[in-house]
Amino acid sequence: MPDLPYGIAAVFAGVALPASLLAGKAGNRLPARTVRRTFASLILVVAAAVAAAARFAPAALHGG
Repeated sequence: MPDLPYGIAAVFAGVALPASLLAGKAGNRLPARTVRRTFASLILVVAAAVAAAARFAPAALHGG
């Protein structure tokens, strides 16, 4: 198991925590349909990015 870069993990956690709290507040104010569609769109964008990376830059997915 590789060493965990604690600095990067701390930055990630420091950004993720307030972002999730803000997203929770925004999600409660939006209609459920809008939240579902936005989340589905995000999933599709991430899937397209991973597919593009696998096709055009496979080494990027393996840390190399």
